[in-house]
Parts: sequence; structure tokens; C-alpha cells
Amino acid sequence: EGKLIPTPEEAAKDGMRKAEQATAKAEQATAKAEQAILRAEQEKSRADRLAEKLEALGIDLDSVLNS
Repeated sequence: EGKLIPTPEEAAKDGMRKAEQATAKAEQATAKAEQAILRAEQEKSRADRLAEKLEALGIDLDSVLNS
């Protein structure tokens, strides 16, 4: 079937388009990873505060979790 061989200019444009798409996907993945890190930091902060409150009540979190 008569597939045309792309000119070097067409091949370069196609390569640039694909590279731009890959860059956009990488940027999206980076943004998602940054959001996940922020959520994890918030959860850790909440867990730390809860552990402090339990400790203040005389509850040893490690012994509760390991029982």
C-alpha cells in the first residue's frame, strides 16, 4: 500500500510533536507525584498529632499497634 516516506522535515516535525507530547505527559506525572507527596506529608502530620494526643492520654501507640 502506497505509504510515502516522510521527508526529513516531516520526520523532524513528527519527532518534535512526539517529544512535546512526552514532555507534557512527564509534566503531568510530576504534578501528580507532587500532589501525592503533599497528601502524604499531610497524613503524616495528622498521624503525628494523633500520636502526640494519644501519648498525652497515656496511650503508647507502638504497644497498641504491635499487640
